[in-house]
Formats: sequence, C-alpha cells, structure tokens
Amino acid sequence: MLQNPRYAHMMDEVNWYFVPMINVDGYVETWIGDRLWRKSRSTEPNYNCVGVDGNRNFDSHWSYDGASKDSCYGNYYGPTPESESEIRHLVKYVIGQEKIDAYVTTHSIGQLILYPYGYTDVPCADDTVLSLHNCLSRNLTRLLIQRDILLRWE
Repeated sequence: MLQNPRYAHMMDEVNWYFVPMINVDGYVETWIGDRLWRKSRSTEPNYNCVGVDGNRNFDSHWSYDGASKDSCYGNYYGPTPESESEIRHLVKYVIGQEKIDAYVTTHSIGQLILYPYGYTDVPCADDTVLSLHNCLSRNLTRLLIQRDILLRWE
C-alpha cells in the first residue's frame, strides 16, 4: 500500500491503529501449555475452570446462542459482560475514538477473518461487501501459503 501511488493518500487521510494482541495471558498459555488455548487465564471463585472467551465477553448479545455458561467450555462467555479486563480496555479505547470506519480482527486459531454476527443467521447489513472481503482474504491466504510466506500449522 505504501509503495502503490494509487493508495498513497490513505497514509494522510486514514488513521491506522494496530493492536497486535489482546489476550496476552491466553497467548502465553499456547506456548507453555495447550497449543490451541483460546480463552483468557482469569480465575474467579465461582469458576470451575480457567478463562473466558474474549470474543463472547462483549456487552453485545452477551450469553446468546453459540456461547456457553459453563466455564469449562472454550466458548464460555464469562460471569458478566466485559468481565475480562482485556475486553473492558479494548471497548473503552474504541468508544473513545472520534470515528472508526472499520474494525478488523483476526481469529488466529482458524486463520479466519470473522465478521458479525455470531448470535444469528440473519445476514448483517454489510453482508455482500463482507462476503467479498472474506473471499479475497481466503484467496490471499492461499497465495501466501503457495509462496511459503504464511506459516502453515498442520
């Protein structure tokens, strides 16, 4: 993008914010314990198991279908919305910005780009655009794998 003059204006007209990692303690667990760990490592007296799924801890359709009330499940939504400090801080940061046109996050375990909404099968308003983006993402991933640029976990 920086080298293509067609997109050079985006460096002056767009504010880019990169947050390389939200779930730091969960990431550490993937190196020292469970390679496929995805939850936080928080503990509470009422938890039977460790951690909360940060993707399901936001205060938007919290505890809907697709999430579990059982702390031993990988998709455990937590004791309350935004109970996890990582999620609270991310929400506070995003809400504090003047304007955000797009928010993109990656789901590393499946090498996917996910978009709304996980709680319903009804397509979101931007479904056509997002589906195209998802298709482009899959093709780019295939190309990177073919060129041995992207590490493959097999």
